[in-house]
Amino acid sequence: MSDRGPAHFRREDVQHWLLLAERAASAGAKALAAAGAQGGEVVREEGRETKIVGDLTSEEAVISVLRASSPFGLLSEEAGEVEAGSAGGARWIVDPLDGSLNYHRGIPLSAVSVALWVGDEPLIGVLNDPRRGDVYTGVVGQGAWLNGAPIRTSEIDAAENAVLCTGFPVSMETSVEAIHSHTARVRAFKKVRMLGSAALSLALCGVRARGRVLGRGDQAVGHRGRRRAGAGGRRGRANRTGPAVSDEEGLGR
Repeated sequence: MSDRGPAHFRREDVQHWLLLAERAASAGAKALAAAGAQGGEVVREEGRETKIVGDLTSEEAVISVLRASSPFGLLSEEAGEVEAGSAGGARWIVDPLDGSLNYHRGIPLSAVSVALWVGDEPLIGVLNDPRRGDVYTGVVGQGAWLNGAPIRTSEIDAAENAVLCTGFPVSMETSVEAIHSHTARVRAFKKVRMLGSAALSLALCGVRARGRVLGRGDQAVGHRGRRRAGAGGRRGRANRTGPAVSDEEGLGR
């Protein structure tokens, strides 16, 4: 391996790490299922943020799989920097349960997100939707899949014909002026949806059927403010970053 970026990973290595990411995300989903109703219990609340038992249960399962089978560093939503640095500059980025409040309230829109980044570049992304049993996978430069079947973004390229999936992040400015600006921008779209899970919203951008979603304001899957976990990317990278896509940098932020 080289520390210069994803392009220097051999194809067989990429496949190996993709399968590991799938196993890790699956372990998180299974841990959530095993926790049952207890998984939705609140551990702590800080302002608008809600952390539940499921966040910690899933995280423990995901980290256990990744640490046992790879030499890479690891950054996780709840635990922070678990393993610092590694050969090749690669590290896992994990959001063990994106959509915690949805999960707590019984809204079936959440996901376990696992990604492998090399330096500042995404390489692999996996999202496991525990409520539906769906698994989204993506590899930069190779493609994206839903349950093993290829997926791609919609061909809709006009805002007035598109459904925008966005939200109001905790860090978003909520002054009257900021809200008015946000509203003016989203009115350009045919419809607006707020799902409560950035990871799942982004993954749905890759499902071409009926052009469900054009894009989303968040830049990638997983960690807001620390590069979001998943195969996510920045503006203009929808076709090469797998299940994640963004419409405009900053929209909805």
